[in-house]
Amino acid sequence: RNTVVSIDHSLGPDWSLGASLPVADRSHDHVHNHRGGTIPESWSFTAAGDARVTARRRLYASEGPEPSIDSAGITFGLKLPTGRRDERNGGGTLAERPLQPGTGTTDLLLGAQFARALPADGWSGFAQVLLQAPLNERDGYRPGRRASLDVGLRREMGDRFSAMLQLNSTWRARDAGVQAEPEDTGGRSIFLSPGASYAFSREWQGYAFVQLPVHQRVNGVQLVA
Repeated sequence: RNTVVSIDHSLGPDWSLGASLPVADRSHDHVHNHRGGTIPESWSFTAAGDARVTARRRLYASEGPEPSIDSAGITFGLKLPTGRRDERNGGGTLAERPLQPGTGTTDLLLGAQFARALPADGWSGFAQVLLQAPLNERDGYRPGRRASLDVGLRREMGDRFSAMLQLNSTWRARDAGVQAEPEDTGGRSIFLSPGASYAFSREWQGYAFVQLPVHQRVNGVQLVA
């Protein structure tokens, strides 16, 4: 389970800054095959992961007498090596690098987003892409590059309630380095995510999604949702 705390600050109509910090609550059990025998291993920990700092630049916004969500922009920033990399289980065994809350690397973040009101009354849509590429290696480990593409539709069902539907896709390359396990890392996934939102007031809005796996393919043996 991941809990992400985020904060955003607007610098004007076209620029904004953001920061986020994930907290991983991880319980993991597996069997280690060793010289013809099996050794059960498990980890359970809650720890902060790698923080992100980003800037968003709006490149286009619809101009007219009526309010509109039509806009396009770019996102850029860094994932910082703030997360822990030394989590061990009760027997003192260090968890594999892909299981650690932090990667130890600084990653470049580049993205773009687009939103538009659709011709049908009450309908709108969006699309966004985000690329994440590590800039360095840390302690013999370099995480694989990531790319995500999200597209979605929104239908206003009244003054407060809206129905939503998203398609979320992610691709990740294999990890690299002497401490990596390239044969058991990397893959791709596609999720269909129906959801809804409700405006409690002008300042507060709640939303929820359920992610349903449509397609998943991973290299080797991995834990997936």
